[in-house]
Order: sequence, then C-alpha cells, then structure tokens
Amino acid sequence: MAFDPKAVGDKLIVVGNEQIATGKNLSKSANDLRLVADVFKDNGQLDRSLGAVENGMTATRNLLTPIASALHSIASVLNGISIPTIEFQTQSVDLPLIGRVRFVSSLSISSARPLRGVAASTNSVADDIDDIRTALLNIAEAMVSLQNEMPKIQKAVLDTADDLGQGGKNLTDAGTALKESGVLLGGS
Repeated sequence: MAFDPKAVGDKLIVVGNEQIATGKNLSKSANDLRLVADVFKDNGQLDRSLGAVENGMTATRNLLTPIASALHSIASVLNGISIPTIEFQTQSVDLPLIGRVRFVSSLSISSARPLRGVAASTNSVADDIDDIRTALLNIAEAMVSLQNEMPKIQKAVLDTADDLGQGGKNLTDAGTALKESGVLLGGS
C-alpha cells in the first residue's frame, strides 16, 4: 500500500478538530470549576451558612444551659424533701367494767423521702438536656472546623481548574498543530 499524504492529512485535520473541540470543552469545564470554587470563598454563601448553623447551635445550647441547671436543682430539692412518719404499736387490755381498751405501747418517729422517684426522673431529663447541649457543641465546633478548611478546599478546586484549563489549552494547541500538519500534507 502506497503512502497517501492527502489521506493522512485529512485524518490529521479530523483528529485536530476533535482535539480542539475537546480542548475547548476542558477549558469550559475549568471555568465552571472556578465558579464552583467561589462557593468556598471566605465570607461566601457556604461560609455564611456554616456560620449561621454554628451560631444557631451555640445559641440553642446557651438557651438550654439554665434549663438543665434549674432541673438539676429541682431534682436535688425533690430528693431532699423528707416527711416525718409516725409509727405506733398498741396493746389491748381487758378492764373490768370498761371492757377492752387499746393503749399506745410504743411510738416510733422517722422520716420518708416520697419524691425520690420524681427527683430521679427530673434529674434524668436534665442529663438528657446536658447530652443535647454536648451534641450541639460538637456540631458548632464541626462547623468552625469546616469553615477553617474552606480556603484549602477552594485552593484545591482552583488548582484543579487551572490544571484542567492548561490541559484544555494544550489540547487545543496540539489540535491546531495537527490540523496545520494535515493541511501541509494536502488534506482539506
């Protein structure tokens, strides 16, 4: 089979056009990726949203603090309530002419704490609120950590966009060179 420079030139032009189109698509994708990177900029929409979540978690946690403290105090008071109790024993004596008479033979005074169950339940609710407060603190701290990582994420996205843009430009340049070579070989 003989070498046909025109056929080779035609193929180089086709491949060059495909590379130019792909290079342009890569450049467009790089620009789109730069727009995505804007989401991660300092004081951007995502940063402000994360800040709002952090502030909301902190505010809610702060609102729950006095409630938990009050419930712990109420539980302590309920647990400390003591009611005196009196127990007595009687003896029966049969007296002539009067009949059977009952006398108190011993008296015992003690105390009971009837609200211990209520105190335990109240304390359990207060502990649950404390657990919620801890979870809210963890969420708020996670929002701060994520906000601190945003500049790194933005830089990584921008670096990737730059690499993608450079790849698109290189592919377009290579496609142009292939087309020029194809024309030189007589392709159309």
